[in-house]
Amino acid sequence: MRKKRNKRFLAIILACLMLFCVGCSEDILTGDDLDRAREAIAEKKWSLAERLLERYLREDGKNRWEAWLALLQCINSTGDHNRASVECLEVMLVEYDEDDEKLEYILAQLGKKYESMRRCDRAADAWSAYLDLGGLSSEQRVEAWRKLAAMQFAQRQFDAGEESLRQCLALPVSDHDKILCLLDLADQNMGLGNSQEVLDLSQQILDSEPDDRMRGLAGYLHADALEQLGQEKEALRQFERYRDFYPNVRVMDHRIELLRKNQGKKKTMIHHECGLFGIFDQPDAARLAYFGLYAQQHRGQESAGIVTIDGHGMHDHRGMGLVPDVFTEESLRRLTGNTAIGHVRYSTTGKSSARNAQPLIAHYRGRDIAVAHNGNIVNAAELRGQLEEDGAIFQTGNDSEVFMHLLVREMRKHDLPEAVERSCAKLKGAWCFIVLAENTLLAVRDPNGFHPLVIGRLGDSTVLASETCAFDLLEAEYERSVEPGEMLIVDKNGRTCRKMNLPAPKRPSQCIFEMVYFARPDSCVFDEQVYVCRKQMGWQLAHESTPDVDFVMPFPDSGVYSAVGFAQCAELPYEHAMIRNHYVGRTFIQPTQSMRNFSVRVKINPVRPMIDGKRICIVDDSIVRGTTMMTRVKKLRELGAKEVHIRISSPPVKFPCHYGVDFSVRGELIAANYPEDEIARRLDVDSLHYLSMPGLLRSVMHSDSWCTACFDGNYPVPCGECAKMGLEEDNGKKA
Repeated sequence: MRKKRNKRFLAIILACLMLFCVGCSEDILTGDDLDRAREAIAEKKWSLAERLLERYLREDGKNRWEAWLALLQCINSTGDHNRASVECLEVMLVEYDEDDEKLEYILAQLGKKYESMRRCDRAADAWSAYLDLGGLSSEQRVEAWRKLAAMQFAQRQFDAGEESLRQCLALPVSDHDKILCLLDLADQNMGLGNSQEVLDLSQQILDSEPDDRMRGLAGYLHADALEQLGQEKEALRQFERYRDFYPNVRVMDHRIELLRKNQGKKKTMIHHECGLFGIFDQPDAARLAYFGLYAQQHRGQESAGIVTIDGHGMHDHRGMGLVPDVFTEESLRRLTGNTAIGHVRYSTTGKSSARNAQPLIAHYRGRDIAVAHNGNIVNAAELRGQLEEDGAIFQTGNDSEVFMHLLVREMRKHDLPEAVERSCAKLKGAWCFIVLAENTLLAVRDPNGFHPLVIGRLGDSTVLASETCAFDLLEAEYERSVEPGEMLIVDKNGRTCRKMNLPAPKRPSQCIFEMVYFARPDSCVFDEQVYVCRKQMGWQLAHESTPDVDFVMPFPDSGVYSAVGFAQCAELPYEHAMIRNHYVGRTFIQPTQSMRNFSVRVKINPVRPMIDGKRICIVDDSIVRGTTMMTRVKKLRELGAKEVHIRISSPPVKFPCHYGVDFSVRGELIAANYPEDEIARRLDVDSLHYLSMPGLLRSVMHSDSWCTACFDGNYPVPCGECAKMGLEEDNGKKA
């Protein structure tokens, strides 16, 4: 009985052992681990192969190099393998630190792995160590120098990256490799905005007779640089020449189409966005006008002027510069009279000239007339041509003088209000005028209502301005806006208003960019509070796209209020990691690009401890040319920002403004030339999102009353003849 029980017990034990062996047979060593790992790899049993290889390496197998390579193959065949691969390669790096042949492979793999992990500093170190090895071929060195340069550029080490590419070019390389290096240099310089350098480098490539693909890439860069330098006609010719060689023909066709649309257009005069002020029957009117212009300095920093009238006629003082620089106590004392109009101005391109400063004054048959204008008359070139045919002589290059000539001619037969209305009937575009003549103050606004003009009261006196912030400084009471197509007349008999007999559109076309950027946040513009609208834009933007960051920050000042709304909606910390120097003017309204670039560098200073190692979301109101944002992001990266995300509280600016805001030509608008992901790459940011058009219109009242042409190209007033600076250039040639 006992023997039977023992036999049964032994049978059970044997069966268990057999089952255990069957279940674990793959893990039982029945030969060389390396051979069995090879078999497992062939059957794609990666985990088993990895365990066998690790055991083989722990036991100091003979064919260690082969085992390491097999282990890397296993690791790379799994899902998220980069980190494990790097750990493996770093162990190999220590083991083979004196074997250049094997180090060549290890360092190259490390460089590629670090690059895929966006560890650009580690990748650069790996490629630098790789280049220190002996026995590399010229082809290997070319690839390594290019890889190193790419990692240096990614870390904003632009001088080091360029030097690496120069080192590459110094090697005895093939023509193909030389072209690749030149393309890298040109592409990097294009991203930095160095158009002339791009032009020279791309010409070098084209002169070397490259293959078709390289010819297409270089041709595109060459044409792009020409366009950025303002040579649109030659740029179009180059785009057409290299179209069929470029890898993406659709991109080429898009650029060609845009340039063709701008070919052959008649050029008109300078565009401008300005600030207006007027006051009637108030002692010390000049001083009040001074403060009214001072409050609206943000609307123009290039020139300022005031005209007053008394019993002896008109008195004026105009000059280049800011309001406090143009006027002194002495100049204000000379501006006698109880009625005054004033103007601050900036030009959008080309000439900055005192002769273009406003208000303009004309003397006609013993009568003095002064005009201050905000906007842009899109048919001014045509009207000027007709007037010159009739013998008119022009002294300035701005469209306000066209209106002045029309007005003087109409005053031969009509009183001032009728003459103004008849003159306005001939105009197309955007215009707000304040006219001073015969002790009458008169204001008009175009039927589309593009730009703001508001009415206030100071005691018994009528006050006019572009924005209500001028009233606040004077403690004047805001009453309402001048309606589109309305004329306001103020004289000794009081104030009268009337609707002008002009063609009226179905709806107003108020400039949405006033709300996005231009107006002061404490102003009421188009009967809406700018601060509230900008904050709502931030809310809408946060609803659309909120990144995972440590805090939200604005770039002061225009982005502050949208950033406040964004941070509140996203429930993220709000910080000021950049502090603005308020004694530097807006980059947007400096008349030349070199002045804009200088302002970008000096206007904002970082709070360094807030930036190092942080994930940051920048909220700003717009990106127009991209110059400002590119410089700011570069600075944040240099200061150690871990991630930089950008959120813009308006849609992409893709079209120039023909109604008075400085939006250049399409070639200068970054969103007109590149898709969003390419803009993000050029700006060197981790993510980029623009507020959608529906989101923008939800941020304001009366969503059907806005001009959004700069975003969507739907121009309310036809302006096929619009272009920049034509008449001013012609006027300059005559001078």
